[in-house]
Amino acid sequence: MKKAFIFLIVSFLSAGTFAATTNIGLVERIYPSGTSVKFRLKNDPCNVNSKGEYYEFELDTDVKKAWFTILLAAANSGKEVSVRVEACEGGVKTVVYIFMD
Repeated sequence: MKKAFIFLIVSFLSAGTFAATTNIGLVERIYPSGTSVKFRLKNDPCNVNSKGEYYEFELDTDVKKAWFTILLAAANSGKEVSVRVEACEGGVKTVVYIFMD
């Protein structure tokens, strides 16, 4: 019984890990909206059905403010960013992290 419980816990945690998606691309649009930032990537596989879909994050921590700076730098320099999201479904995708090489 104990082994089965551990297996279920590990399976549940693994499923959440594999559901996340990382997309890489050039920044197409950025706009602050209230206390959050919304943005899109060019030719984004997570946004194939509609131009009205965006990634979004709140500007509520220093790390997220750094993400906003990364997006601005990438848009200015024409460099790609990597965006990790929990899932590609829905109109607004919640960001897990952003980085630029």
